[in-house]
Amino acid sequence: MGCPQGSVLGPYLWNIGFDDFLAIPIPSGCILNAYADDGLLLVESDTRAGLERSANRCLNLISQWVNVIA
Repeated sequence: MGCPQGSVLGPYLWNIGFDDFLAIPIPSGCILNAYADDGLLLVESDTRAGLERSANRCLNLISQWVNVIA
């Protein structure tokens, strides 16, 4: 998915796509953020195992979202 740089519709199309991305219901301790044309997943935990578990849960949800829109 994309559009030419400098496109008049570019910001509008980005908002349509990324609004859904930012609305993915992720678990607590995880944050989805977006800047320019990038998405960011931040994960917080007290342990490495908890971090891996939360990150994998979030990445699976993001992957499911990508498979639906693709």
